[in-house]
Amino acid sequence: MRTDTLLLPNGESYGPEWDIFLSNNTGTKRKNITKWEYTDYEPLWSPNGDYIAFWREKPASVGMDRDLYLYNTYKDTLIGLLPSDTSNTVPTVWTHDSKDIIFYNTSHINGKSGYFIVNVDGNNCRKLKYPVSYLYHDDYNTIFSVTQSSGGTSVYHSNLDGSVLDSIVDLTHFVKTQSGGVSIHDYDPNANELLLGFDDPSTTLPNMFAKYNITEKRLDTVIVSDSGWKYYNPKFSNDFKKIAFKEVNVADTVNYTNRISVLNLENHIKTVVVEFPHKNESGKYQFIDSSPVAFSPDDKYLAFSKGIYQQGTMAQWILYLYLVELETRQLTFIDIGKKPQWNPKKEH
Repeated sequence: MRTDTLLLPNGESYGPEWDIFLSNNTGTKRKNITKWEYTDYEPLWSPNGDYIAFWREKPASVGMDRDLYLYNTYKDTLIGLLPSDTSNTVPTVWTHDSKDIIFYNTSHINGKSGYFIVNVDGNNCRKLKYPVSYLYHDDYNTIFSVTQSSGGTSVYHSNLDGSVLDSIVDLTHFVKTQSGGVSIHDYDPNANELLLGFDDPSTTLPNMFAKYNITEKRLDTVIVSDSGWKYYNPKFSNDFKKIAFKEVNVADTVNYTNRISVLNLENHIKTVVVEFPHKNESGKYQFIDSSPVAFSPDDKYLAFSKGIYQQGTMAQWILYLYLVELETRQLTFIDIGKKPQWNPKKEH
């Protein structure tokens, strides 16, 4: 029997290298799968829970390569999947059958840049015709957005062999102010809806979340921010009945309260599940990290990172990973870490 596990891209060591850790949901059982030898980052679970894809950056003394690796969760082994010598290269998304990884590459692989796909055995690496941001649930259809020089965002539907290209929507049409922007945060394959965030850089204007129904070509407002607050990074629950997001009190420059709220999409009731003032009990500044929160597979917990500012030679803050139980709002400290992900596969 394997328990649900959290992915921690940093652990007990606070130094120049990043490592990837596994933990249970109490923080009492942790495992470093990368061993501090190099900088390992941007981990991504496969949908079946068998693998974790990540990038390994080697130091300048060995060429500053960035290589794509896989960790086999059953065999406890690391596999060097794809060598590279480029920057800004991170796993983008797995296909839903867990057989292929899509990633962006800036300069390498036969001298080409763009989006590529590779099998989990490292074979059949090929360039995709169109950039990929999201995948439908049928494995081979994609949703991707193209940001134009004017700031507009057009969303298209395609497939992985590039033989289909259909326009879905120009999101710019929904932006009401010239300086405002819209971004895609999540996708509900059951309702065929995009979860969108609308914002204006002015702190005096509210922002909002909305759902765009692709089938019906309809935009529905989900929630508009309270006066003086900004809402960030909405994320669907696994049953798509709730969204969790970060709130910041931008109007109160003294307290600057950060909190995480959950909105029930069925009754539109918003619940604050965790809240932090601008300073902790030791007088140090703290904030909820900008990474999206992560629902546990059973939607009973949220994982998130909290940052605390402090003087240091490597960084001015450290990120700490927490869980909050949604029913009781009990907080559990896990470890130093950021960008939590839950193992998507549950075994009984």
